Amino acid sequence: ESLESWVTATQTHQANVIRHTIEILRTLKYRPVGGHCQFLLNDAMPFISHAVLDHKRRPKLGWQALAAASRPVIIVADLRRPTIAAGVHRCAVHVISDLREAIDGAMVDITWRAPGIEPRTWQFGGRFDPDSVSRVARVKLTAPEPGPGSLTLSLTGPGIECSNSYDITVV
Repeated sequence: ESLESWVTATQTHQANVIRHTIEILRTLKYRPVGGHCQFLLNDAMPFISHAVLDHKRRPKLGWQALAAASRPVIIVADLRRPTIAAGVHRCAVHVISDLREAIDGAMVDITWRAPGIEPRTWQFGGRFDPDSVSRVARVKLTAPEPGPGSLTLSLTGPGIECSNSYDITVV
C-alpha cells in the first residue's frame, strides 16, 4: 500500500532468509560448510538492495538477524518453514558452539505453544564440546488445530545465555 510498508515487508523477509540460512549452514559445520559470508554489507548510496546497512550505516532488519545468527553460541531448531500442517511433527534442536572451551553444566529449555493444547516444555542438561554442533533433542510438536504457534529455546550455562524463538502458523 505504501513504500514504507513495502520496505518493512521486504526487510522482514530478508531478515528471515538470512537467519534461517545461517542457522542451517551452522548446523552443517565442517560437513561440508566452513562458514558464511554476507553478500553486500552496506549500501553505497540511497537505494534498495541486499545490504544489511543503509548508506548512512544504519542497520536494516537483516543486520539484527545476521548478528544474532552469527553469535559464537546459538541454539536452533530444524524448522524450515513458518507453517506446519496440523498433526504431529518431530523437530531436532541443536546447540552450535564456536568457543574453544567446553560449555559445562548447561541447561536447555524448550517450550512449544500451539492452538488447542497446553504449552509443552522440555528441559535437558549437559556438556557441549568446543567447536561443535550437538543435537540436544528431537522433540514431538503436537499441533491439533490451526492457528498461531511458537517454539522457544534457551540455553544457559556458566557465562552463556542465548535464546531463539520461532513463530509458526499451524494450517
